[in-house]
Amino acid sequence: RSKILLSLQFLCFGYFVFFQVLLASGVYMLVQFFGFLLCLWSIAIMGIGNFNAQPEVRMNARLIKVGPYTKIRNPMYAGLLLFFGAGVISNFNWQGLIAWLCLIVIFGLKIRDEEKYLTERFGSGYKDYFNSTYRMIPYVF
Repeated sequence: RSKILLSLQFLCFGYFVFFQVLLASGVYMLVQFFGFLLCLWSIAIMGIGNFNAQPEVRMNARLIKVGPYTKIRNPMYAGLLLFFGAGVISNFNWQGLIAWLCLIVIFGLKIRDEEKYLTERFGSGYKDYFNSTYRMIPYVF
């Protein structure tokens, strides 16, 4: 299942790169820039070699609770959705919107699986972290 979700995720990325105007304009460029910075910050905190594109938890994984992870559990997904969503809204077409909505569903499924694996791996430590943070949008979701 995780390989299928990852493949679908990269198909959506491919659509955005090859068939959608990728960069936003106007105020949407600021949203896109914020999404890009959120992704970079998340990677810098986690470490380049320490994240996994698939939901399964690596054996040497550690629970990160600093930086953007203090408020949201999935800042990379949030950043990617901001980045691509701003591009879709700025350069609107129905195909882009459908691809972005598909990406939201894919990330939602990956997050659900990832939360299950993290609970199995880190137990009550993850449950406490889960209960004190949001999935992607602080104070909302």
